[in-house]
Amino acid sequence: MTTEQELKVALCGYFPYGLKGVLIHDLREDFGGSDWLENEDIFNEGTVWDYEGFSNLEIPLGDGEFEGWLIQHNEREYTSVGSSIKPILYPLSSLTQPIVVKGYNGGEPFVPIEEIAKIECPAIENSIDRIKNITSFNRGVSFGSNKMGVIYEYEGVVVEITHFRNGVFHKSVIKGNDSWVFSKFHNYPQIIEFLNMCLIDYRNLIGKGLAIDVTTLEINPYSL
Repeated sequence: MTTEQELKVALCGYFPYGLKGVLIHDLREDFGGSDWLENEDIFNEGTVWDYEGFSNLEIPLGDGEFEGWLIQHNEREYTSVGSSIKPILYPLSSLTQPIVVKGYNGGEPFVPIEEIAKIECPAIENSIDRIKNITSFNRGVSFGSNKMGVIYEYEGVVVEITHFRNGVFHKSVIKGNDSWVFSKFHNYPQIIEFLNMCLIDYRNLIGKGLAIDVTTLEINPYSL
């Protein structure tokens, strides 16, 4: 799979949730003087744009044609800048950190991995008062994978949900001396959609240099 194909597959799930990108090159000379451009500074390196989609067809765009990623700025200017823009995503470490997602949880901070536990076991949502000792963890890199997750107790059962860098979830259930390990959740599609909504990089695009870690930016554009 080529880099372009990988990005097409990876980013399409984020589009409904306001995916943003940042320019990694100064393009003011390339676009300066355009009749449709009111402020060439929007093409300065570091400027944030909104992703709107991708087209593999040549479609009219202003005085020319467009093929590739379509991006938007201030709900007015549309263009394509090829590989001069990278998507902005939350790193996997954000699974165990409070984040805010517009339109979710009343706009209040939440810990994504704890929400994933509720998705996997709806009884948690309905019986939250019976949940004890819920703890998020990030154990760092072990055997080439960054292991993080959540542990909680529910009616005498200890449940550990772990997310590995390659995107696979594991759930360990311990009751007394017995334990079970599940390599795939019953609600896995819902979990992936939740990660898309949170704009979390579960495909390691940041590690491959294909995306920007939002925590490295001076201002989080998703918090504005």
